[in-house]
Amino acid sequence: MTPHFVMIITANEAMQLHTRLFLMSLEKYGKLTDYHCTICIQNHEKITDKYILDRADIKTYDNREGYDPPWLGGLPRWRVQPKSDVCIFVDADMLVCSDIRPLFVNANCVRGMIAYHSPFLGQEFASSSMMCWRLLYEKLGMDFPNTLYEYSNKEGDLTPYYINYGCIVVPSKYMTEIGNKIENIIHTLHDFQPNYFNGQIAFTIVLNSLSIPTEALSPRFNFFEFDKLIDLYPEEFKKCVLFHWFFEKKNINNKRELYNFLHQKQESLVKEYLRQKLIALVGGHV
Repeated sequence: MTPHFVMIITANEAMQLHTRLFLMSLEKYGKLTDYHCTICIQNHEKITDKYILDRADIKTYDNREGYDPPWLGGLPRWRVQPKSDVCIFVDADMLVCSDIRPLFVNANCVRGMIAYHSPFLGQEFASSSMMCWRLLYEKLGMDFPNTLYEYSNKEGDLTPYYINYGCIVVPSKYMTEIGNKIENIIHTLHDFQPNYFNGQIAFTIVLNSLSIPTEALSPRFNFFEFDKLIDLYPEEFKKCVLFHWFFEKKNINNKRELYNFLHQKQESLVKEYLRQKLIALVGGHV
């Protein structure tokens, strides 16, 4: 099975560097050379990194939704024409750390890791996160799902199938069906309650409304940059497949900052893990 990776980035120096590192890690650590990749950028932007251009198709889009940032909601990804039986939506701040094939082989349902925390933290419009979910389903006139999951932070709160958008696996046969429905739901959510995570929230609701089969992946397929997660999931950390370096990416915006990071030992266990992986990836120099 040849996977089709789909990404949305801003074509600045930082995100092109992060994208290049993802593609390098995909081939070196992920043991994958046969793949398709489409990168979505706004129509006034341009990819200049030759490494990326040699490996990916570039699809441009108009920010007609008027989102800020423009990729909010992830809509351009749903407009990509699949080139294989399975699409993998992945963020540029993901680093492949080991054989990635178990992520997508025999994928006949949507796969993703349950998010670490509620999307309503700090902006609840009801008495609890669960009540926020119930109100949204009621607002949309949809039945609330029977199957619930614990957020990956293991603090006891429950959620519908709400997964982190850093990496999701979607069988191509569902792409059009989801894409046709998710746009209207995102707009409704924005009108009702603006939220940075409305793309993920809408995805949860659409999957439920269409009765599309799902699978909750273990944290090794989207291991977030938190030291405390090593205590929660020590075996998953040892078997990490995809590392989500959400925080450190903000400090690595160009080759000079990457060089500095590679040459400075980190006290944080997850940051030092990232540093060692990048050293092995780029050879200690940029």
